[in-house]
Amino acid sequence: MTVNVHRLALSVLAMLLSAGCAATPPAASSSSSTGTGRPAPSSYEEVAESLCAAWQALDTAVGNPDTGEGSQLSDRLEASAERHDAASADLAAAPIIAELEAARQHAAHAGRWEPAAEVASQMDRLLLAFEAMITAKVEEARGTPEADGQRALEQAGGMEAWAGTLQAIQELVAQRPDGPPRQCGDVPIGF
Repeated sequence: MTVNVHRLALSVLAMLLSAGCAATPPAASSSSSTGTGRPAPSSYEEVAESLCAAWQALDTAVGNPDTGEGSQLSDRLEASAERHDAASADLAAAPIIAELEAARQHAAHAGRWEPAAEVASQMDRLLLAFEAMITAKVEEARGTPEADGQRALEQAGGMEAWAGTLQAIQELVAQRPDGPPRQCGDVPIGF
């Protein structure tokens, strides 16, 4: 969606890769989502499954933060904001928020396995920052003065959460059992 976020994300990713680290997705902070209703994960594989689901929901909601490519959903919201079409923006934002909330639930579930708690915490912070950005985009469409999705993301701690997620995932992936990482479908991340 926003170039500044994506440039920072690419810079952090490049820094991690140049240090010999694998790419890692954003992590979550204190989560109001608890992932209840499902038993806590008891293995790395179960955690990887939940984190992949969270990452896929993030990708569906807003696109790929690594490349700056928006999703179909976020592109619709962006177009509504540019047209100042509040009704269309409200409709476009609803499924994005639903996907981000689903991602929070998946991350919270993963975080119930102690080694993944920091990833879940950082990812939750990131997802909440994206929710703030989406809410601000709707306000942009309404013509609300000072509404700015990029600024809302940054003020909600999105940049720090992105860096924290990448770091926490790197640390979690270091604990992965031998073998190749589990790829997360068509999303360019693995655990």
